[in-house]
Amino acid sequence: MVFKELGNSQLSELLDSLLLAMSLVGGVLGVSRNSPVEAQGRDEPNEVSCRKIAASLLAGLPSAALLLDQDFRVVCWNPMCDVVLGLSQRIRGRDFREVVLEPSFQQTIEDGAELAHKIRTGYLNAGVEPRLEVHVLESPDRAERWLEYSSSVIETGPCAGWRLEIFDDISVQHRTKSALGTIYSELSARTGNEFFRSVVRHLASTLKMDFAVIAGFNR
Repeated sequence: MVFKELGNSQLSELLDSLLLAMSLVGGVLGVSRNSPVEAQGRDEPNEVSCRKIAASLLAGLPSAALLLDQDFRVVCWNPMCDVVLGLSQRIRGRDFREVVLEPSFQQTIEDGAELAHKIRTGYLNAGVEPRLEVHVLESPDRAERWLEYSSSVIETGPCAGWRLEIFDDISVQHRTKSALGTIYSELSARTGNEFFRSVVRHLASTLKMDFAVIAGFNR
């Protein structure tokens, strides 16, 4: 399964729908972003089946995603973790609380040490699902991105106590918001043709476009 060009709300709904569907056909992860999903079915799934189905689910997501066990060890992750954050197979079985302290992770992120502290602190606050904005710095290996980090605890089933870590790509929304803020500033500072030239220049730069045009049409 591969899902492309999903917004944040669509991705959240997709995760809930897929997890609910799996619980109805034998049960796997009793997790929901907003409320626990009760696993149903005659056969109780074991941890191995949970791991396999979870890995299959995460592989098709357009966002970086990891599954942690009750001891915060990485059970599985998807390829986007490497593409977006540089997290590869070396993290399998490792404590994610330690992974986020490594220089290789922190140097990928703007204010990486602060992000690591917030992630680790969030694990101590039971019942709280943190949402943090993450700025991935541009490098020869990866593009600049803005992500939204969230962590959800699996409430029921054989994997109760495990965590689903998601890094949603919100780059388009971030750049659009920044562009609109720039345009608002330009509206206040400039008039006439200079205003239009400035708006186009900043819009193209912020949204990383080769060119932008403002045109009018007469009927």
